[in-house]
Amino acid sequence: MNFYKDKVFKKEILGNTMKKYRLAYDLSVEELARLLGVSSAFVGLIERGERGLSLKNLVRLTEIFDVDINELIYDTGENLTVATPQERPLRSLSALLTGLNEKEMQHIIVLVQSLKTLRGK
Repeated sequence: MNFYKDKVFKKEILGNTMKKYRLAYDLSVEELARLLGVSSAFVGLIERGERGLSLKNLVRLTEIFDVDINELIYDTGENLTVATPQERPLRSLSALLTGLNEKEMQHIIVLVQSLKTLRGK
């Protein structure tokens, strides 16, 4: 049986699912907008089901939230878990790090190591 066979893509489902993931990752509308390269007003339109997303940004959402595209457009509920207060900063950081190249990641690692060193003093 194919779960998706009779499913129809609806902007409202995408918007609701995107908002659920945004909240689960403890991201503000502004933060998600920056990650997608769109305005916060546009994110609001998407979340209300008034606008859709380009394929490029749909793929970007799958990277940000580490989720299958079917989960976003059909809201299967398979992968969404609500972050605990301890997990929220890690999820936010993970979303922010998505898309960085290797050199940029190395800079982040050095920065974190420096912060840990300073904290230890």
